[in-house]
Amino acid sequence: MESIAVRYFGYFNHLSRVNRNPLFGHNNDKPSAQRPCMAWFQLAVRLVLSGGLIVGASEIAKKNDVFGALIASLPLISIFAMIWLYNDTGDTEQISTFSKDIFWLVIPSLVLFLTLPVFLQRGMDFWPALSLAILLTVLAYIFGLKIANASTS
Repeated sequence: MESIAVRYFGYFNHLSRVNRNPLFGHNNDKPSAQRPCMAWFQLAVRLVLSGGLIVGASEIAKKNDVFGALIASLPLISIFAMIWLYNDTGDTEQISTFSKDIFWLVIPSLVLFLTLPVFLQRGMDFWPALSLAILLTVLAYIFGLKIANASTS
C-alpha cells in the first residue's frame, strides 16, 4: 500500500517498486542511497516535526505550565532521532549504543532544571541565572561524557 506522500508526489512513485519503505527510502538490508530530492523532503519533514515540538511545548506552557512541561519532558526528540537513525542505517546495534548514550547524558541535563529555579528563587535575574545554570550543566555534561565513553569502552 502506497503512502500518502508517495501518491501525492508523483516523482516518488518509482520508489515503491524499488523499496518497501518509499517514504524513508530504506529497506533495512543496507544503508539507503536516496535521491537528492528525497533527502531534502525527508529533511524538511524532520525540521517541521522537531520545530513543531518546540513551538508546541512553549505555546502550551503559556496556557498550562504543567502540560507544557510534560510535553517538553517527553523524549520525543530522542525517539524521532532513533527512528530516523534506524531508517537511515538499519543498524540496531548503533541504536542500542545511541540509546544508552542518551541515558547517560540525560542525567547531566537535569542540572539545568535543578539549579535554574534555585537561582531564580534566590533573587538572581533571569539571564545571569540561566547563564550560571548552563555553565553548571556544561560541566555536568563533561563529566557525563566521560562516563558515557567509559561505558562503551
